[in-house]
Amino acid sequence: MSVAIDAKTSYKNEYIAISGALISMFLGGIGFGMSLPLLPLVMHRWGLGEAMIGYNGMAQSLALFSMCLIVVKVFRKFHMLPTMLVASAIMVVGSLALIEFQSWFGWFLIRLFIGGAFAFMWIGFEVWVNHLAPEHQRGRILAIYAGCFAAPTALGPLVLNYVGTEGDLPFYVIAALYGLGALPMLVGYKMQPNFRAEEKVKLLSMVRVMPFLILCAAMAGLGDGAAWNMMSLFGVKVGLNESSALMLSSTFLLGSFILQFPIGYLADKFSRMKLLILVTAIGAVACAGVALSAVNGIAFWALTFVAGGMLMGVYVLALAVLGQRFKGGTMAAANAVFVIVFELGTFTGGPISGGLMEYIHPSSLLWMMGLACLVVTVAAIISRRLQSSQAA
Repeated sequence: MSVAIDAKTSYKNEYIAISGALISMFLGGIGFGMSLPLLPLVMHRWGLGEAMIGYNGMAQSLALFSMCLIVVKVFRKFHMLPTMLVASAIMVVGSLALIEFQSWFGWFLIRLFIGGAFAFMWIGFEVWVNHLAPEHQRGRILAIYAGCFAAPTALGPLVLNYVGTEGDLPFYVIAALYGLGALPMLVGYKMQPNFRAEEKVKLLSMVRVMPFLILCAAMAGLGDGAAWNMMSLFGVKVGLNESSALMLSSTFLLGSFILQFPIGYLADKFSRMKLLILVTAIGAVACAGVALSAVNGIAFWALTFVAGGMLMGVYVLALAVLGQRFKGGTMAAANAVFVIVFELGTFTGGPISGGLMEYIHPSSLLWMMGLACLVVTVAAIISRRLQSSQAA
């Protein structure tokens, strides 16, 4: 009886800590969602081409990738919460600096700092939630985690549509949201993961034991990075006005939010590998459907919604498998490698899709996203067959 009570109490504390992290993510996610379409649209008004805008977006991915190499070491030395609070402050200052230094090179440098700080926030929240989530609810909790990133990211363009893309106000709002987002995580300071006493794990050692998860991270990063950076510009290029193009980004991200809940529920009930095959196959079809649909028709918007949900589903399902396989400090190292590879995908997704859009056709964005889904589908089928043959 006492064991059951203790477990119940433990879960209560874990849920409180997870909730604080999720609320922090939600607030900061709105600011992040505002910045995704804002910066490309402002640079577009400067007269820059899609490729140059995509290259500028590489700054955050480059910094995030670089910082991921040391995130686990920094967390081990200074603890997660203090490090994340400092990172949040850097993001606030960086957002305000975008107002003062409006040039391609200036924004590139500033986005390096913002991206580096974001690395600690991203991996910190992800490890925090995955570490504390009970195994029997891991899929659903990670679906909520994805929702608390995708929903505010989808709200971001709507807020931006309200405050406008002109002047300094949107940058002030983004900075304020980053600052407010640092506060709720304080409620879980007693439950923050502590890896100091655990054996150190080298990041390179994780590469050899999780090849399929690495492929999932790469393809999810390639597809999502292309969409996050270029979806609003895709809308403009195929004939939507700026307001409708912002709504297109919101529709994609809204799908990323809403569809994670059924995916997370099914992930706790059925084989996560089979579900991954289904999700990626649907994602490939949805992306192709957007490219082939009549612009601004019902199918165009509906398939954009589905494509967003399926691409985010790749990330969530792979993350659930990661949390199931690894624990403690090993999970932190595996998560860091996962995010590094994901960022390699986003690092290349923006400029590749931008170049394809500029030199071939705007719909190349959707074909590239669909191909990323299809690669995971094929790899998952092969992986399941290999596991079955080894078990036999």
